[in-house]
Amino acid sequence: DLWDPKSSPHSPLSQKILLKLQEDTDRWISEKVSLIFNHDAVQDPVIPRMTSLVELTNLASSHCLPMGVVSNLYNTLGIGYFRIVSFCVEKKISSVMRGLCQELDAYQRKYHQYNVNITYSSRLALRMYFAAKKFYSIVRDNVSRRDVFRLTIQQYQDWFLDALAFWLQTFRSECLNRIERALEIDKDVVVTHSLVKFSNSSVDVKACFAQITEEWRQIDYHDPDAAVMGIIKITDLICDGTRIYTEKIHAMMEKSNFYDNGEKQFDITERLCITLNNIEHVRQYLKELPILLDWESVCMLLSTKHENDDIGNKAISTLSRLIQSSQQEILMKCAQLITQIGEKMKIDMARFMELFTQKTPEKASSIDQLFQYLSTNLRTLRERLFESMYPHITAQLWKTISNLMEEQVFVGERPEYYCQMKQFLRALTSFFAKDGLEEDKIQIEEYKKLKDRLEMNSLSTEELMLEYFHSLADEIVNETPSEFLGNLAVKLSYIEETRGNVTIFVKVIRGSDLPGLDHSGLSDPYVVVSLYPKTMFGHNKPQKTKIIEQTLNPVFNTTFQFPNVPREYLSVRGAVLLLSVLDHDKIGSDDFAGEVSIHLSSITPMEMSATVDSKPAVMLPVKRPTSQTEGPYKVLVERSSWDKIAKLFITDRRRFIEKQRKRTDLNSKMAGFLSFFRGRKS
Repeated sequence: DLWDPKSSPHSPLSQKILLKLQEDTDRWISEKVSLIFNHDAVQDPVIPRMTSLVELTNLASSHCLPMGVVSNLYNTLGIGYFRIVSFCVEKKISSVMRGLCQELDAYQRKYHQYNVNITYSSRLALRMYFAAKKFYSIVRDNVSRRDVFRLTIQQYQDWFLDALAFWLQTFRSECLNRIERALEIDKDVVVTHSLVKFSNSSVDVKACFAQITEEWRQIDYHDPDAAVMGIIKITDLICDGTRIYTEKIHAMMEKSNFYDNGEKQFDITERLCITLNNIEHVRQYLKELPILLDWESVCMLLSTKHENDDIGNKAISTLSRLIQSSQQEILMKCAQLITQIGEKMKIDMARFMELFTQKTPEKASSIDQLFQYLSTNLRTLRERLFESMYPHITAQLWKTISNLMEEQVFVGERPEYYCQMKQFLRALTSFFAKDGLEEDKIQIEEYKKLKDRLEMNSLSTEELMLEYFHSLADEIVNETPSEFLGNLAVKLSYIEETRGNVTIFVKVIRGSDLPGLDHSGLSDPYVVVSLYPKTMFGHNKPQKTKIIEQTLNPVFNTTFQFPNVPREYLSVRGAVLLLSVLDHDKIGSDDFAGEVSIHLSSITPMEMSATVDSKPAVMLPVKRPTSQTEGPYKVLVERSSWDKIAKLFITDRRRFIEKQRKRTDLNSKMAGFLSFFRGRKS
């Protein structure tokens, strides 16, 4: 009934049009597919076949892309035009594509050793992949959500899994070739623009990296395992590319004789700055990889797939190690270049530094030529070098200057000379600080060593002796002796006198387990008690105990007094009481057994009515002093050629440092130990 509102007068026509549309679409796609297989006579026909399939897939995508006019026309007839076309075309194309992908996998395995074949076929496979991705995106939108499962093309990523490894291989080979070409073209190191500080090669290399990361983002593999494998390979590829670029630039510098030290004055050039900038410009790209390749999201999907957070965390750790390792290698190469810059500038800096360290140290203006040389070169560096690189150069120059001054400063000069050197060092420190070198970069070991040396050499001879005895007494308190030489038990105190003086009381009680120095394995020990340094305590003569014969555990019980000691001397850093233990020899000079050094500041007072016996005893380890290659002793040795007081001090101390007789009690103890066991055995 035509008047029935539920009836459709178009039903027969719609059905015919639908059937006709399906038949024509099927015939069209079948004809197009058949043309793909017209390459049977060709060797390895998979290449031309896939080339044709790429073109057909792109053509099919254009036909399946919805057009409003066509959709509206067919919708009036109740026909989903693009849905019908999509299903018909997709079925044929998916079948052919899956088969050709398998053939291409076999082709690439066959020719895996031939770079040209792999590169071309990989590029073709990638074109096919992008064509498939686009085609799937279009046909998916043309069908309902519940019909998507009917599309075979939705599995397209699985068909390219084997090809993925070859894509990454191709990315690597093309990247390395492009780096080679970029450096060949840019061998003269010319800046790309007056406003930038790097040349064409670094721009080309970064563009190559950007192209690779962008292509990977477009590939957009949904399988987390494949995606993580891909970003690890690409991260490794870009890290390798950055390393190789740095190494080749380094090789170019070697080839240009940059590492040969010439006699001519060396000045920083624009080309040298650009070379360093190129390395830094490319290195900076590594920092962008975690975001560009979306490490966090991809690794999180991997953890979700395997239901294990450790898997994703390990992947992140692997990626981070790749970046870190590459960064370290590149920075090490940069450090070599920067070190060489310092070495080249060192020749001229040494010449200018000699003016104030050796030729005319008394003139404050003798440092000006060095400042002028540094200012000129640092200005070039500041203008031409990347801001991130500049501190590394200045830090290296500061290290070079510190070492150079350490080498040039004279040995054994008068304190006034070293005071002048301290002023020059302060001027240099101020120069680099104003230039922007951070405090922690200034306070390097080389600088500290130089500063300490100048400070030590600026001291008077008496101050040096005080420093020496201070460290000697500190060793008694803070360090365990390397060799056990027994102990001395003493009591110490002082009482206040008139006129700001004190009397120091020392009771030497006994020694225990002292070293044997006679042939018998025993000694004839006695103790010499002295106040040091002698320049302060010249009126207080050394005093000694009686000699106790043939023992290692002598009992002395002898009290000594040192009157008229200025009270302020007790608080002087380095003022000490020295107890020297000696072995009396009837023939020849007495042997030195060891000594105990005590800070005067550690001695406590007592009442006028009290005696030193009321004080608690203190047992102190006996030690033997050693020769010092650093510190105040070394300075006093160097100064002894012109300083009589220093010479007397060194002569006195050498008696105890250089003439230390080997102990004899150890042999007798070992013999007694063995005889004890032999007796038990018998």
